[in-house]
Amino acid sequence: MCVCNGRGQCNNVRGCECITGWKGDNCNQDVDECATNGACLLGQICVNTLGSFKCECPSGFENISGQCQDINECLDVLDNKCDLSTEDCVNNKGSYSCECRTGFSRNKNNICQDIDECTTSSHNCEQICENTEGKFNCKCFYGFTLDIDRAHCVKRNVDVCAGSNLNCSDICTVDLVTNTSHCSCNSGYSLQGTNTCV
Repeated sequence: MCVCNGRGQCNNVRGCECITGWKGDNCNQDVDECATNGACLLGQICVNTLGSFKCECPSGFENISGQCQDINECLDVLDNKCDLSTEDCVNNKGSYSCECRTGFSRNKNNICQDIDECTTSSHNCEQICENTEGKFNCKCFYGFTLDIDRAHCVKRNVDVCAGSNLNCSDICTVDLVTNTSHCSCNSGYSLQGTNTCV
């Protein structure tokens, strides 16, 4: 008389005839189906279970119709940890990476921070460079305007003093950086008020 532990049928001549997934004199030893090649399809991971096995996809993949397909973690913000204000999500086979956007670089704390193109000389502005988040803008001094290339400045025909209503008695001076005008006097005279030389 044999004892097959409910995992086989007792044959009085041959002993226990174990069901699939079990072996041993009393059918008490699990068969490791994963120990032999071919239990799962190519690309799947074989996981042995008691009396059986299962095929799983590796991390970063999902089972679609029996095939392990790459999960595009970049399609859903919940599937990746990229800071989309400064990083672009790049899908890789079985994973993803977060790459700094143009105008940003990764600092020692592994955070993408704005590159100040105006202080690193990585701009092409002829006169004034204005740093903005992730980029920069070129500007021109008063009396100039940006050319079509958005970097160089061309002179405009603007008479600031004529349109200022200062009515200077001697000299009207224009500050090209601040875009302001003020009255000044010839040598030997001094300014009284804002526009009269005495």
